[in-house]
Amino acid sequence: MSTIKKTHLEDQVKDFIYNSGYDYPEIIYFDSELHRFSGRSDKPHDKDEWYVAHEWEFKEKIYQKVIVGSWRYPDQKNVWNSWGQSNLEHENYLIYKEKEKKAREALEEERRKSEEGAVKFLHDLSDLETAHPYLLSKGFDITFDGLKIYKDRLVIPKTDEMGKLRSYEIIDPDGSKRCAKGCVSKNTFYKFTGTNKKIFIAEGFATAASIHLATGATVYCAFSAGNCKNVAAIAMYHNKNTPIVLCQDLGQAGDKASEDCSKLGIETVKPVCNGNGTDFNDMYQEQGEKAVKKLLCGSTPEALCIFDILNMESKPVEYYFDKLIQKNGRILITAMTGIGKSYFSLEMALRLACGKTFMKWKCNEKARVLYLENEMGQDEVIRRLQSISKDMTRNEQLPNMDFKIVTSNQFCENGPVDLYCKLTRDVISEMSKDYDVIFLDNFFCLAQLKNVNGQESHYQASSLQDIQEWLRSLQERNKTLILLHHSNKDGSVRGSRNLEYQFETHIQLKGEEVEDIPDEYKNIFTITFPKMRTGFSTDRKPLTVGYNPERPYSTKWDFLEKNKNGIYTKIKRGIKK
Repeated sequence: MSTIKKTHLEDQVKDFIYNSGYDYPEIIYFDSELHRFSGRSDKPHDKDEWYVAHEWEFKEKIYQKVIVGSWRYPDQKNVWNSWGQSNLEHENYLIYKEKEKKAREALEEERRKSEEGAVKFLHDLSDLETAHPYLLSKGFDITFDGLKIYKDRLVIPKTDEMGKLRSYEIIDPDGSKRCAKGCVSKNTFYKFTGTNKKIFIAEGFATAASIHLATGATVYCAFSAGNCKNVAAIAMYHNKNTPIVLCQDLGQAGDKASEDCSKLGIETVKPVCNGNGTDFNDMYQEQGEKAVKKLLCGSTPEALCIFDILNMESKPVEYYFDKLIQKNGRILITAMTGIGKSYFSLEMALRLACGKTFMKWKCNEKARVLYLENEMGQDEVIRRLQSISKDMTRNEQLPNMDFKIVTSNQFCENGPVDLYCKLTRDVISEMSKDYDVIFLDNFFCLAQLKNVNGQESHYQASSLQDIQEWLRSLQERNKTLILLHHSNKDGSVRGSRNLEYQFETHIQLKGEEVEDIPDEYKNIFTITFPKMRTGFSTDRKPLTVGYNPERPYSTKWDFLEKNKNGIYTKIKRGIKK
């Protein structure tokens, strides 16, 4: 054995091992043999890491190559060599390959012995007959086929595509997990056998079990995000005419698994979790089997008996503003440019956050408000909000409230805003977690132009599907959405009518054609309600409003009516003080 304690390259080798994520051993043996060592200072007796170090001399020069890995991550290894990117001479290369061959054979033999030991270990264990504490903590009071028990630990077998046992995963009652040392993990899985209308791939055991119980479908547990693509490929090969769906975990590793599986043409579904949930087991425990099944399989309509319907209790409609802004609703506000829809919406948002009446509509409950503005710019927003707040408080301090605004200046710091872009939608979803009501001002500026069938268009129906699904997903998380948008001269919604169909309420600010607008008003417009799924016909009666944004310390709005001579007269102040 050639023991090299100090060489001119030893520091580089130790730096390499350290940078691979392990504590390095004190002595490096350059003998082309497999050496175990402890790479974790917190567990010095667990020799889970290994290295093979080659060293040879050629033409009076020393060459070294080191491969380092861990039995905890058997499919990962890191390689370093002393010659960098340079090519070895052919004779020198043959010397190295011979050393590498011997080391590889030794590594494969070590792995073979580990797998034989893992299989023997599994065969000697008893079957799990009652639910393990880990399973109970995940919402399961049953056990599953093939599970084993070792002392107080759950043991899950891993098989390959031929059904051969290759390894196992051990889970402690507290949820700590570890794999069999030295065994292969790539292309291994645990399979929940069920129906094959759809086949699902999941990362963790509890996640896969949740999906299987909710859907009754066949589910493959890949045990790691990095193995999902491999297992998905196996499932595709053995189920050629069956859709394969990846049920990814939220987070970076899950996103990478989704990206890898998309290269195979595999669809990805993310869980819709409340709070801090990150996977389908969290969703399963929070919302139940039906919610998971509905997300993954859709829902089967259930016919209801008329007598059952008549005996049901319907949930009353709740409003933030009486008969105007419905809780957990989707509201569309449209107007032509210059009418005053942004002022209208900013004041609505601020009053909602304060719990104050807006125009004639009483506020029933304060809300946490997030206002996303991508048209006017920060300076104009500041000017308008300062003016509105003075009107509301007569220059006194505003009450406590939860109102946040993001302007176009802030958006641009993180790149262009485009609701057609998934990144933009994900950023807004993340920002809106702690808010009840989200204002999007406005759709024309938040959604960039798309090229559809050779023509640039914001609103082609085929382009709106992703945005529609995103709006629905926010509403499912109990968010109230208020979207501002431009209208055409005739009052119709600009672009595809598919956009309007996504909203329960449509509030339109329609400019009035007035030859001589009274001096005290900038604009006169009528508030109409082309669409309102709740409320009575009296709630949909149009209201004519005079608007003066420059009026100091007073309401900006007056309700008006025409007299016999066609002149607008004031009938009521816009806001009750």
